[in-house]
Amino acid sequence: MSSKKSSPAVIEADASLGMLEREYLRESLSYVLSIQEVQERIKFEFVEIILRFIQDWLVFYRLGHEVAEDAKEYLSDLQLKVQKTRENFDETRQKAQELKNKYMDSKLKPDSDFTKQGYLYLMEKKFTVVTWSKFYCTYKKQSKEFSMLQYNQMSGRATNLTQSTKSSEDSTLDEAGFAFVKKCIDVLEQRGLEEEGLYRIGGVSTKINKLLQLGLDRKKTEKERLSFFQDEHEGRHGDILESKTIASALKQYLRNLSEPLMTFRLHHAFISAAKQETRLQRINEVHQLVYKLPKNRLDMLDMFGDQTNQDGWKEC
Repeated sequence: MSSKKSSPAVIEADASLGMLEREYLRESLSYVLSIQEVQERIKFEFVEIILRFIQDWLVFYRLGHEVAEDAKEYLSDLQLKVQKTRENFDETRQKAQELKNKYMDSKLKPDSDFTKQGYLYLMEKKFTVVTWSKFYCTYKKQSKEFSMLQYNQMSGRATNLTQSTKSSEDSTLDEAGFAFVKKCIDVLEQRGLEEEGLYRIGGVSTKINKLLQLGLDRKKTEKERLSFFQDEHEGRHGDILESKTIASALKQYLRNLSEPLMTFRLHHAFISAAKQETRLQRINEVHQLVYKLPKNRLDMLDMFGDQTNQDGWKEC
């Protein structure tokens, strides 16, 4: 580090650079707000023009009573929707303006000892354990010094804080996974597959993780692991035995496999098969590829195939 003092020209250049930075930030935010305003206005201004045209058209030609009555309910509903969209636009624009002013105010405040400072979240994933750590970070431009301190949200101090979330899904298709999947499918079939959106509507993530943790606990025997499915009749574990929670647990188990059910190796082959011109060609290509899958993945695919062929299957 040089001990010489900065010359007036350097100080003036630094001040000029700061003014240019603030001007750049102001213009950039104004540009973003203008784009956002245009996008939001599109949602209601075009519809308002059409609505005004329809209303004038009805008045000018004095349509009959039946036509006017038929259009009245639709126009009223449309008017309410447009009004709601306009109100949302005004509210969003106001919030965006407040954020802009708040950000600009923070930039205009006197500089602190640090050039940059803020919070940083770091994630470390080891097998089925995800660990999050919150750090308070500071950076000094002149000395090029960067520091990180672990932050405790409860006490508000820079101390060690580690938040762990355990994900109970397995990364392999083993006996525990097959038993869990088969039990979930059996339960869904016993309840019937007529519930709309069974695999489309997701469950609560905390319930899903709890269900996976209980169903894939390899420290227990298969009977002990799956015994909680019987607790529904006794009033226990009823919160995690909803149909949508079970269906979501099946999806998450397959989603977190170390390799997809259809394997990476055959991915492009399945895509090419689906692009064949005729239906017969597509069926033949996919049929051949399916039997190239490893046996455990073919067996798992067969379990899900049997469920989709059940009578009473509704839109998933």
